[in-house]
Amino acid sequence: MQSSILTGQNIKIILSSLETLIIEVTYKDKNEYNLIREKIHLIKDKMKIYDIKEDKDNIYIIIDRSFDKAGKFRQLLLLDVKELKKENALEGHEEPITKTEISNLLNMEKSMCKIILEKRQDNQIKVEKGNGFFCEIEKKDCPIKHALFTSNHILNEDNIKPGNIIKIEYFNKSSYEEKIIKIDKTRRVHTNKDYDYTCIEILPSDKISNYFKIDPILFNNKKENLKNSDIFILQYPDSNELSFTYGKIKLLKDDDIIHTASTNEGTSGSPIIRRSKENYIIGLHYDGIKNFEIIDYSFSIGTIFDSILDDIYKPNEIECIYKVQDNEKEIKLLHGYNLINPFGIELLDKLYLQTKELNKKIFEENIDIYVNGEKIKFDFNYKVKENKEIKVKFKFKKRLTNTNYMFMDCSSLYSINLSSFNTNNVTSMMNMFDSCHSLNSVNLSSFNTSRVTIMLGMFIACSSLNSLDLSSFNTNNVVNMNAMFFKCSSLSSLNLSSFNTSKVNNMMNIFKDCTNLKKSNVITNDIKLLEELKSLNN
Repeated sequence: MQSSILTGQNIKIILSSLETLIIEVTYKDKNEYNLIREKIHLIKDKMKIYDIKEDKDNIYIIIDRSFDKAGKFRQLLLLDVKELKKENALEGHEEPITKTEISNLLNMEKSMCKIILEKRQDNQIKVEKGNGFFCEIEKKDCPIKHALFTSNHILNEDNIKPGNIIKIEYFNKSSYEEKIIKIDKTRRVHTNKDYDYTCIEILPSDKISNYFKIDPILFNNKKENLKNSDIFILQYPDSNELSFTYGKIKLLKDDDIIHTASTNEGTSGSPIIRRSKENYIIGLHYDGIKNFEIIDYSFSIGTIFDSILDDIYKPNEIECIYKVQDNEKEIKLLHGYNLINPFGIELLDKLYLQTKELNKKIFEENIDIYVNGEKIKFDFNYKVKENKEIKVKFKFKKRLTNTNYMFMDCSSLYSINLSSFNTNNVTSMMNMFDSCHSLNSVNLSSFNTSRVTIMLGMFIACSSLNSLDLSSFNTNNVVNMNAMFFKCSSLSSLNLSSFNTSKVNNMMNIFKDCTNLKKSNVITNDIKLLEELKSLNN
């Protein structure tokens, strides 16, 4: 056993009264210490750190779960504290794990499951297993109360269609039992490749009663409170034995949790558990990564559960009202990019063709359109019948990464409600409402603009808008606001109280020709915007 870690006379094995196997490493001089440390680092990626405990002179590290048949023994490594701290080898691993915590974690096995996948290969049935877990979703008005969660690359569109069955094994009372979950139209199913998750609703008829709970701190948007906090990950890595790994959250980036818990192969679909008095789920583990923008070290990654629940909870749709003029027989619903090359320059033909193809991919393949409650065949234009006011709903199958030109030149668009439109992945909103001359009301209170870098011409020539509240906008990453409100000639009230333009390098003509807008009617403390506002009413 000792040869799997280090060899030499400087190692001795001690069996403590707590039935924990301790490997004590001592060294005679600095050179010997460096040799030992080098050997440790060579196998560091294979070692799973579960615990650190230190006294004045020594440090104890749980390196791996090398259980005997009774599942009681663990390996620990004993090294000098001062030398390790100099090398920052133990950064983020200060708090020891208690026996009670270990017991509680292992008791959570009843909320874990193994997903059994049967695949035909070379005329034989090959059985593979993945991780999953049951959750109780406490978020108000969430359409799903109880669910089975796993990774999209384990269960996805190929095997969760209506008519399919999902085989799972989970611990019930004193043994594992196999259960079949049938996928039909009554069972809600959500999956997202970008976030690498799959959620399958668990019904009362499934008779599953053991669930993890979601950490409520995430619902308060206090993600900064989670940085550097301790986490556990429960896993079934290529075996039937439940184990756990331990680490720290190093970074919360967009929808991802970057953490130091060293996971085994086959751990995808496992829960990321926030260490606290109550063990809450904060994320879904899906991969290991290396050199992730921090230091030269291996990290693991999972999806923040708030992002997953947003994806499940939000219907991701836009509601609009179009008002038809007396002479109109056809109105534009969306911007179709059906442009003729206005310059007649042959080199631009390819650009316009590419633009049209991009539009087809963004819109036609991704949106269902309902007019006055009735689903219609996709078309950018709508032939008017008798209605002078048309209610239109756009339902999106996937999240968009840009909304460029989305409603450009939709001159009949009167009001738009975007409170249920998911913009978490959007990076550009260029000319989104360009020349919506009839637009009178727009609800942007739920817009997530944290990733957006381009707002160029976003409201250009919205000449009927008289007030606009953008107080919910996050503009920390925006670099271009050129002509954002250009020619909003009716605009007389503008709330930009949350705007941060520190990264903006172009805001030319941002308020140009806003003839009714006064400096006193623009709410902002941003220095750059205040400078631009000096040009108003001069």
